[in-house]
Amino acid sequence: MTSLDEYQSLYRKYRPQRFAEVLGQDHITKALRNAVATQKVAHAYLFSGPRGTGKTSTARILAKALNCSSPLDGEPCDECQSCVLIREGRSYDVEELDAASNSGVDAIRSLIGTVATASYGNWKVYIIDEVHMLSTAASNALLKTLEEPPFHVVFVLATTSANKVLQTIRSRTQHFEFHLLETDNTERLLNEIASKGELAATPEMLEWARKKGRGSARDTLSYLDQALALGGVPRDNEEEELVELSKRICVADSQAAVLGVERLSQGGMEPIEIAQGVVSLFREAFLDRLGALGGSKLLAELDGEPPPMSLITKVMEHLGRTMLTMKDGIDPLAVLEVAVLSVADPSLASVGDGSNAQRSNDPDLKRTLTDLANKVADLEREVASLRGLVSGAVSASKDPSNARSVERDVRVQIESSKTERPSSVTTDTSWAGPKVPSRSDSIAGVKKGLTGASKRDPEIEGGGRSVEIVAAAGSSSKDGVDKTEPNSDEASKSPNFPSKDRLVFDWGNSINDKLPARLKTRFQTARFADVIDGKVRVLFPNDMYLKRALEVKAEIQTVIADFYGLKTLELSMAIDQSGSKGVDDEDLESVPEDSEMYEEFRSAREAEITDPAVANVLKVFPNSHLETRSEQE
Repeated sequence: MTSLDEYQSLYRKYRPQRFAEVLGQDHITKALRNAVATQKVAHAYLFSGPRGTGKTSTARILAKALNCSSPLDGEPCDECQSCVLIREGRSYDVEELDAASNSGVDAIRSLIGTVATASYGNWKVYIIDEVHMLSTAASNALLKTLEEPPFHVVFVLATTSANKVLQTIRSRTQHFEFHLLETDNTERLLNEIASKGELAATPEMLEWARKKGRGSARDTLSYLDQALALGGVPRDNEEEELVELSKRICVADSQAAVLGVERLSQGGMEPIEIAQGVVSLFREAFLDRLGALGGSKLLAELDGEPPPMSLITKVMEHLGRTMLTMKDGIDPLAVLEVAVLSVADPSLASVGDGSNAQRSNDPDLKRTLTDLANKVADLEREVASLRGLVSGAVSASKDPSNARSVERDVRVQIESSKTERPSSVTTDTSWAGPKVPSRSDSIAGVKKGLTGASKRDPEIEGGGRSVEIVAAAGSSSKDGVDKTEPNSDEASKSPNFPSKDRLVFDWGNSINDKLPARLKTRFQTARFADVIDGKVRVLFPNDMYLKRALEVKAEIQTVIADFYGLKTLELSMAIDQSGSKGVDDEDLESVPEDSEMYEEFRSAREAEITDPAVANVLKVFPNSHLETRSEQE
């Protein structure tokens, strides 16, 4: 009779000793065997995978193959002295470190201190198990030696959580991933052990151990050990209760399902284990329904009336999320009971589905959504209207230096009209916009690309302004603001003759872009004031611009007439009497330096700077230009 001292558990007694004995990991054993046979062994390996899949055993087999005195095609003989010593754990050529209990930097430093020492065999193999448990400092201490170890040293790192291993370590190793054993491999393992005649194992014991092991060779043999010690398959009341609980869920018996959870909890099962058990049973049913796996206990208990796939997937998905919630919950059992109730009772919708459907039928909610939709529609119309105001004003001004002032004036117009705006949004197309700044002796300010008034101008902030640009105008009044309605084209005989608003829009978006550079330069300051009696009145800020524009009047008339399909179109050009603007630096920059127009602008610019005060200011700000304003009463 075997003494207690000589007894070994089955997973230790039947640990594989050659690469060929490692089941289910052919993609790894073949690569290692070839590396040994061709003497192309890497300096570091990383073995990762679930527990009981052969990571540590494969590392020891690799150590035996490297130091075996008579290997055969990369396989160790398992008979020489080196192989026997490694198998019995007495070899000095193999050092194993359990990182779970030696995770500090001191343990790694001690290991590194022995790396440079000579070994008895050809190779010295360091096996670090559960390497992901090493502290950050310990992992960093290992990096240099792991990257460039002595020529006779091989590191084999094993872990169940490769994602927790530092990337710097993983990049220095060859990474092999181990898989759980498939059903045929587990059956092969059990049958080989049973065929040796040393165990009184019944087929029921082998089948029970296989199912409980779930693809882990070590777990499978441990369960077989348990069955052998008991002399039969243990009566698993918990599994029967789990099957009954799952059955109650399938038949929508919510009260019995919740009571089943309570019985399992009182029997000692943790809530997370109950959820895992139920999900496992429904997974078996899911695979059985797909034809991938037979023998579902749940489907067998339902007497040939399988639950619909929608229910199976719902239970798996909902309880899967519940398991994540239970980890952080104050009372995991209560969380599980609510989850089981929600999947067992069809009248109770799970989170995110039926509750939303019920809320969508709420009449108050529908009214609120309708009101919001109407308000959004009103706002969209208002935004479109205001966008048109800003676009029209900026396009009509044709002076980039006044763009900021135009937009600011539009905003003031909007603010001042808020109290007067009716409930229905309408577009006020009669707004003439701000006026062009007039020429006077007072200097409003010197700023490049800005209007004469500063951002903190109290007149602007208070609602009044002394600098304006006429963006849309009719007949001029004394204050320089056009009072004519914009659509004053009744006198035009042709139906295609544009209104002033249409002309301003088309000029800024189409006509001006198609003009030759010569015409575009001479007409860049033009402002379309109005369209009366079939004539388009165009205003210019000073006589210099007017003179240059008159030279190309006929060409511009032809371009506009062709655009609208008209036989003729007459332009009436004049100086804007509401205010004039002198030639500034931007005018000079807008024309080529070698052109005749540039010389005329430059001469006019030099003639303007006669005031010593003005000259001094421009000397301090050489890249600035003048803008003047007339005081508004």
